[in-house]
Amino acid sequence: MSGFIKMSNTLRCSVCSNSKRRFKSLAALNQHIRAKHPDIPPVQRDTFYTTPEWIHVRYKVLLRDKGQCQCCGATAKTGSRLKVDHIKPRRFYPELALDMNNLQTLCTMCTRGKGNWNETNWCEKLDMWHLISLRERGLIN
Repeated sequence: MSGFIKMSNTLRCSVCSNSKRRFKSLAALNQHIRAKHPDIPPVQRDTFYTTPEWIHVRYKVLLRDKGQCQCCGATAKTGSRLKVDHIKPRRFYPELALDMNNLQTLCTMCTRGKGNWNETNWCEKLDMWHLISLRERGLIN
């Protein structure tokens, strides 16, 4: 059983789900779990996102996508925070975790909207809309 539920930027104990108490750090949540639920193991931090392999591939995806959300077109210059999203979720497709064809740049809002239940590849959609736009402006046939 998992020991937490992620709520925006806070964590909540999944065992005390009727409680409104929230924790701002993993350490605080683990301290609560040790005190109130000693039979549940502490929550482990996902170290995948700190590996040199992920950092390298993430940067390559940001460069490929020109630092632009592939869904709405937002950029850091427009005030958006960008994330590199797994098109097919990593927990269901761990073999695709570092495959650049399974990664796309999305802003925070589009990432939240997409979730890990939707496997839309916005890179393909953006390319299609870009072609339509070029045709409408008479730049291609």
